[in-house]
Amino acid sequence: ELAEQIVMAAETDSSLEHLYPIDAPIREKIETVATEIYGATAVNYGDDAATDIDRLTELGYDDVPVCISKTFHSLSDDPSQKGAPSDWTLDVQEVSPAAGAGFLVVLTDDVLTLPGLPDEPAAAGMDIDDDGTISGLF
Repeated sequence: ELAEQIVMAAETDSSLEHLYPIDAPIREKIETVATEIYGATAVNYGDDAATDIDRLTELGYDDVPVCISKTFHSLSDDPSQKGAPSDWTLDVQEVSPAAGAGFLVVLTDDVLTLPGLPDEPAAAGMDIDDDGTISGLF
């Protein structure tokens, strides 16, 4: 019975409605998500982010959705601000295309793009000596 309901739901027409017009400028998309979803009062764009946005607009990437990558500890971009803080500014550090996925990735604060991985890969501690002995695996 559950499977039948799932099939029926999958076959039902649905439409995705973005929070912002998909053809809105990149900054407007970021600011809409930051203020209406995360509760930010403002958005600050670092020099790299501002340059990225200008370049992406020139390249025609301004007609795709944005995905904001931030800490999971808070609705803000500051992991020490637990929960849903008020009166805070979202700091955008970088904006890059995920061209295959069809959206822009907005990086905030000190976010790693592959969560759960260390800043330095384990391979950096591995070595093979002249005799072929491997070290640093465990």
